[in-house]
Amino acid sequence: MQYEAVAAGLVATRSGDLWGLSKNLLLCIKPTTVRLHANGYAILTRRTHLQQVVHKFAAFHSSLLEAYAARGGYPINGPADIRVTGLDVPADVSVSGAVVSALSAARPHDAHTEWDVAVWVDVLTHANTAGADRFYHEMERFLVNRFTGTDSMVRVERSKGWAYTGSRRWADETMLTHTIPDSYHTGSTVDWNWGVQTLDAMDPHRVFTTALLDNVLQVRGRPQHARDDHGQDHRTRTTLRDDRQCSRPVERARRPWRGRILVSHSPRRAERVSNGHQGVFPSSLSVSRCSWAQFQRAELSRGDGAG
Repeated sequence: MQYEAVAAGLVATRSGDLWGLSKNLLLCIKPTTVRLHANGYAILTRRTHLQQVVHKFAAFHSSLLEAYAARGGYPINGPADIRVTGLDVPADVSVSGAVVSALSAARPHDAHTEWDVAVWVDVLTHANTAGADRFYHEMERFLVNRFTGTDSMVRVERSKGWAYTGSRRWADETMLTHTIPDSYHTGSTVDWNWGVQTLDAMDPHRVFTTALLDNVLQVRGRPQHARDDHGQDHRTRTTLRDDRQCSRPVERARRPWRGRILVSHSPRRAERVSNGHQGVFPSSLSVSRCSWAQFQRAELSRGDGAG
């Protein structure tokens, strides 16, 4: 039924064969879009291997759904998305002096220049569906163990769910501290370390970050918790300064909140940075513009973490 609805919608909206810039094609979420939780991964491979990658993913997805159904479990009640794009090749950007993005999931693999496409896969379900995190954990294990770097490799999609433990998302320490950094570590740590150090340098007061990002974005070979000249662990405490030079200590949010940038005053309250001053946000080829002065109070979501 889902397939029939999607197929009919593609015809009705003339969306069956779309071409153009990614900014026009990939920004598809609207205020009216149903809020679902989704995992998300980019599988880098060569164009001639596309069918193999799609088949392996689709076959495992179907078999895992059937295995859960046989036990009376139905953790997934949304569609599976499969999209294919090119990679972040500087020559494709209409900017003089463009270089490869250090922390993009679609960054080309240094040792496999024949890999020229990314297969983006994600599976959606309503928030808090029973068994969903366990399902996502098993699917993540399959992707990581199958696409290991011989004919393809997998990276996480920043704005979605990943690092599943079976009961939580963004919590598997092996994924956070090894698997994800290793997916960018292709014979040299220069680009990864440069990206992390640049983010740190542009955010000395640790405003535009979360504990999750600090756990993932570690310079390779450096102790996990760096301290400043006063012995303060700057990755767990920070001082927020606005344009009037007033400052006060704040505690960073201990979990991601719909991909936005947060600083928290209590376990249930947070302030969200809005547009204005330039900062850096670690996503695919991303530089966010954020304000030091304008803040909007928002309840910390305890829900789905939809991307």
